[in-house]
Amino acid sequence: AVFPKKPRVIFTAGGYETYEGYKFWAAYHADRGSKLVGTQHGFNYGAIKWFHEEDHQIKCYDKFYTWGWESDEFDSTVPLPAVKFNHNISDLKPNKDGKILLATYAWPRYSYKMLSVPVASEQCQEFIDSQVSIVNLLSKEVRSLVLVRPKAVPVYEEGLNQLDRWAEGCADVETYMGSQISMYDQMSDSRLFVTIVCSTAQLESFSANFPTVLFWSPFHEVRDQAQPFFDDLVKAGILHKTPQSLANKINEIYEDPMSWWLQPDVQKAKDMFCAQYARTSDDWRNIWKTELLSLANSVGN
Repeated sequence: AVFPKKPRVIFTAGGYETYEGYKFWAAYHADRGSKLVGTQHGFNYGAIKWFHEEDHQIKCYDKFYTWGWESDEFDSTVPLPAVKFNHNISDLKPNKDGKILLATYAWPRYSYKMLSVPVASEQCQEFIDSQVSIVNLLSKEVRSLVLVRPKAVPVYEEGLNQLDRWAEGCADVETYMGSQISMYDQMSDSRLFVTIVCSTAQLESFSANFPTVLFWSPFHEVRDQAQPFFDDLVKAGILHKTPQSLANKINEIYEDPMSWWLQPDVQKAKDMFCAQYARTSDDWRNIWKTELLSLANSVGN
């Protein structure tokens, strides 16, 4: 890659983590007066109890752009509309006669990051087992509608054998693990989206106003500032703390999920959550343009 020789502003989402050439280039110019700014590149930020990447990034950047939340500890966090949710899924609509899509999640068998998620072998196995339990607790009719989409990331899959675990625990349910068919395409052919709390997929479905229910994993500990937003999801019947509770809700609403989803209390809880963690705006381009130009103009030639 060819980088600019005299940047006023350097912006990234994930380059700080894996792109070695970018790191040297960004550090060199940051030492010479360029503004180094970044944005979050997934959920967990601002929500889970502890997350080493969040603190590290905020401390590195002159400004850190969030998807709606502000830090109580750092004044350099700036909430802006999340570009990802303003255009990627704006046309996503449920199919009232479609499937029930369960987008599962998995973490590597061996710990490699420090955050409030399942850590290492035993917790990872328990986490997958809890997801299998949800499907097994569904009625036979509902289970026939389920399509399971396990997390398809090689480093996450190593040693977990997700498809084998689903075949052993729930052999009569359809599964798809791959990248040829996108999650968006599968959602468009679904009536209800089921996923695991603190995943970007949850924010995508919320932003699209797609009927969604969530499972609250005990491994995803929530920070105090975020707790009220999660509590509201529980009260609205969107978020569930046990496989049994979630299965009961799916059994209850599966025939017409949209009628339940459009109830005022459900919409209010979803909208408040989005304002904090998946903010959108019809004017998002101008908002970002104004912010970045102002930042660039604050840097001397």
